Amino acid sequence: MDSSTRKSMGRIIRKPEVLHKVGFSDTKLWRMEKAGEFPRRVALGGNSSGWFEMEVDEWMAQRAAERLNPDAPRCRHPRRVAGNQK
Repeated sequence: MDSSTRKSMGRIIRKPEVLHKVGFSDTKLWRMEKAGEFPRRVALGGNSSGWFEMEVDEWMAQRAAERLNPDAPRCRHPRRVAGNQK
């Protein structure tokens, strides 16, 4: 992966920072991710993983937009669309 691709993907943040940003417990985060309601983590090697900060920020912005328009249908995270689940 070249440096321009890495820059476009943004910074990877680890679980403590994600939990602080979204205010969830570890279990809630895991359940939402498993249900496709939160961005999926990316494996970093060994037992390490993280989330693209841009995806977490977009997820938070989407929640804020839903708050302003409660009649809008809620959708799952775009990376976990029906038929594309593993």
